[in-house]
Order: sequence, then structure tokens, then C-alpha cells
Amino acid sequence: MQDKDPLDPSTTSEAYDVMAPRWELMRSILAGTEAMRDIGEVFLPRHIEESDMGYDERLATAVLLNLTELTLDTLVGKPFREPIKIGDDMPPEIEGFLGDIDLQGNNLDVFAFNWFQDGLTSGFSHVHVDFPRVKEAIDENGNPIPRTKEDDRSDNLRPYWVHVPPENVIFAAAERINGVEVLTHVRIRENLVIQEGFAEKVIQRIRVLEPGVVAVYEKRRVKGQKEQWVIDDVYETGLDFIPMVTFYADRDDLMVAKPPLYDLALMNVRWWQSNSDQQSVLTVARFPIFAASGVEDEKGILRIGPRQIISTPDPAAKYYYVEHSGRAIEAGRQELHDLEDRMSSYGAQLLRRKPGNSTATARAIDNSESVSQLQRMTVTFIDAMKTALDFTAAWIGLPDGGTVDMNREFSGLNSKDGTELDALFKSRQHGDIDRDFYLEELRRRGILDEAFNIPENNKRLEAELIAFSEMTDPEEEDSPEEETDA
Repeated sequence: MQDKDPLDPSTTSEAYDVMAPRWELMRSILAGTEAMRDIGEVFLPRHIEESDMGYDERLATAVLLNLTELTLDTLVGKPFREPIKIGDDMPPEIEGFLGDIDLQGNNLDVFAFNWFQDGLTSGFSHVHVDFPRVKEAIDENGNPIPRTKEDDRSDNLRPYWVHVPPENVIFAAAERINGVEVLTHVRIRENLVIQEGFAEKVIQRIRVLEPGVVAVYEKRRVKGQKEQWVIDDVYETGLDFIPMVTFYADRDDLMVAKPPLYDLALMNVRWWQSNSDQQSVLTVARFPIFAASGVEDEKGILRIGPRQIISTPDPAAKYYYVEHSGRAIEAGRQELHDLEDRMSSYGAQLLRRKPGNSTATARAIDNSESVSQLQRMTVTFIDAMKTALDFTAAWIGLPDGGTVDMNREFSGLNSKDGTELDALFKSRQHGDIDRDFYLEELRRRGILDEAFNIPENNKRLEAELIAFSEMTDPEEEDSPEEETDA
């Protein structure tokens, strides 16, 4: 492993290096077909001896059936089916912030939805509770004038939330104080966009957070030297902690987690690869190969065309077409269907209650004996919002930020349904029930939204496969070669 520069503020942590490939997979899949095409061989390897032209054609016609995105949208929508409930203990000052919690026009429900969605996508996601910088006032003698809370109120200055994607937090350190893990050092990568004439210039920055102080580094080109990091600003926050909250969907360690849909994304990558191969097989199968034996003109070239006459003086020579048998097409089509069935049922696994869970999070759900993964993540998220509210209160000198609650009871989540979902999935996998019946049962149990329209869904899937994948039923004829004498 290459040693990292201890003097470079852009140095990433070991945890960041572990997570980066996972984020690349999740972001690429969720970004859809164009993003998957852009990264090319990362998720669609080139076949051995495949030409550049052949690969480029295969890549340009590949299309993604994005069941990862569909599953994510379904799961995230369940806790937010109802608006977030504000507790009676919420201070009026903070409740007044909720309509524009980020000073970007987003209310708490919209902001929380995006935060929760990013956590399920990436494994975890952050919120930095910040406060606007103000220019320091100076008295007539040149001495700074301390600001008061009343000054902030009169200037309409107040704390706000900043959503920080996990890819931007390149380093974090923590220590345990009185049994609680406390952040001691955080580095956030960010870009500052400024206008230069009619163009834009992007300045790379690193924001270093430590208890009570913030330092901002900028990457600048010093005359006669290469670009380097220099301190642009240092200021105190007045807080004795770092006001950043991390929501973990499924924590492994500090800044390390497995994204809940990671395995589903891997299956989606396999579908992407298999579908590309299927399209290639179909292309070959639709264009029979013209072959000849014992035939060659004076230049070693055989010309074929609609206005050409093929003849040969050699009575033993013959011309014929070699056509694909269709067996590979059927095998590829079956693999795609199997993958689609497995991916379609993946989200149900996060909705199944697991009995015997005695964690604090599980006990928080009305002392329930069993909870689903999505329920645990929802309760963890409620705790994260509570911490962010407390950090907001600390900025304005209040002892507590109040509480919020959200929907955490999802229909069709008892243990019996979990067993039935298993049986349904196996029945579908073995071909004992058809796809429409399977989807209808998922909808009846609340796994799919009540508004989910099965016939319309089938039409959309069929249109995708016809328009993009060009998948058709193989010919029933199963002969290895078909020869036609000229």
C-alpha cells in the first residue's frame, strides 16, 4: 500500500478507500443507461479478441432495466408516505426553521427524504448543521464588537442544514468519550464555483472541521510553482463539538457500511452484461452467415450482392447459409427472466420482520419482538434527525431541539407474511405461478404500492425489451446447420 501524504489535506482515509468502489457501483446503476455506457468496460468487460468496432457497437446498443432504482424508490417512499410528525416538545424557534431547513427552499420533509434516500443508496449519509458567516463589526478604536443572539435575530441569521454526500467526506476521526463516539476531525471536499467574465471557474476546497474551529483550504497555483493547498480562512464556531450528523443505514464501522441494495445492484450489473450478450446473439442469429466450399475467384474474393450472379465451373462446389440453432438465445432469455424475478423480490427482504432481535433500535419500535430492516433504518434515521435538531438548538443557545416522528409501520410485515413471501418467491422461481399473480400478491401484501398497475407495468417492460433489447422468441427449429445448395 502506498504511503499517504500527512501534509496533504485532501488525503483520504482507509474507510473512504474501502467505500469508494461501492459508491461508484451504486451511483452508476442508479444514474441509468447513459452512465453505464460512459464507464464502458468497468461494468461491461470487453470479450477476448473483440474488436473496438464490435465492442463500441455492443456498448452503444446496451440498455439497463433499472430494477435497483425501482426498488429504492419503493422502499424510501414507505416511511415518507405520511408527513413527518413534529413533537409537542419542539421549540417554536426551531419549528419556524422547518419550512426552509436548508435555506434553499426545502422543507423538512423534502430535505429528509433526500437524506434518507442517499443513506439507503450509499450505506450512510451526512448533514452538517451550519451557521452563516458574518463580517465582524469593528468599533471606532478598531476592536471587534462581539455579536449577540439578538444581533443574529435582527439580521435574520439562523442555523441551517447542509446535506453532505458521503463521497465528499474524505476523512473522519472519532474517539469515545463517556461511552459515546464523538467526532474529533472531519474533512469535507467541496467545489466553489465563481464567475469570471462570461465563464465559470471551479475552485477546489477542503473544509476541515474540529470542535470549535473550522479551517478552509483552497487549491491555488502559486507563481512559479505547481498547484498547492493553502489556508484561505480560519474561524471559530463557539461550539465544543463538530455539528455533523451521520445516518447509517447498516453500519459496520466509522464511515463504513454496506449499502442495503448493494447485492441487488450487483445482480443488475449481471443483467446489464447478460442482456448485452443476448443482443449480440440475436444480431448474429438474425443475419445468417453465407458460406461456400470449394469456391474462389481469381483474386481470392467472392462477391455477394442482390445483382450478382454466383456460379462456378467446379461441380463439387456449393453455396449455403449457416443459421443459428436458437438454443443459446433461449438460455440467455431464461437467465434474464431469472435475474428479473430475483431482483423484483429483493426489496421484500428488507421488509420482512426478523424475530428475536433484541437491539435498542428494535425495542424502540413499540417494544416489538420483531422488526424489518427498513423499520430499523427508519428508527435510526429518526434518531439522526433528533441529533441534527439538537445541534440546531445549540447554535442558538437552546438546551434541546425537540423531537420528530415518522411512519414506521408498513403493511404486510408480520412474520407469517415473511414465510409466505418466501413461498411466493420460490413458486415464481420454479415456474409454478405466473408473473402477474406474483406481482398481485406482492401488491396485496403492501410490498408494491396500491396504485401499481400490473398490465401497464407489463406493457412498459415489453416495450423496453422490444425497443431497446430487441429480444424475440427464438425459432423452434433446432438443427445445428441448414444448408442450401446453390
